[in-house]
Amino acid sequence: MASWLTYALLTIVLWGAVPLIDKVALRSFAADTGLCVRAFTAGGMLLIYAVWKGKFAEIAQGDAKAVVYFMLSAILASVVAQYTYFAALQRAEASRLVPFTATYPLVAAILAVLLLHEPFTATKFAGALLIVGGLLLLGMK
Repeated sequence: MASWLTYALLTIVLWGAVPLIDKVALRSFAADTGLCVRAFTAGGMLLIYAVWKGKFAEIAQGDAKAVVYFMLSAILASVVAQYTYFAALQRAEASRLVPFTATYPLVAAILAVLLLHEPFTATKFAGALLIVGGLLLLGMK
């Protein structure tokens, strides 16, 4: 089985390449139409995978509260945030927008401290400062 680092590096490469594909595709479609195409494609592939791997039984036997959390996550990340991202991508350079929106870990860190009561360490504070510094640099012309 691959290590977490292998998966992380693949994620970085994939998430780094996909915005370029999206930017080109959004030349021909509205943001909401692009979102539909992406969601239908992902949904179809996941449906095939779920049937193949027998995931429906696992979901049915799982924690209902966790399923609701996943559904909320899907609505917020895969519908609302993806739409706002596509709308922004139509209006901005990918090389500027993608690093800007990639600051979401700062929001996640703050919310984790506030809502999940995770510790806020000096290392996390330093990382947050670097993210804010990067935002300032991106905002410069």
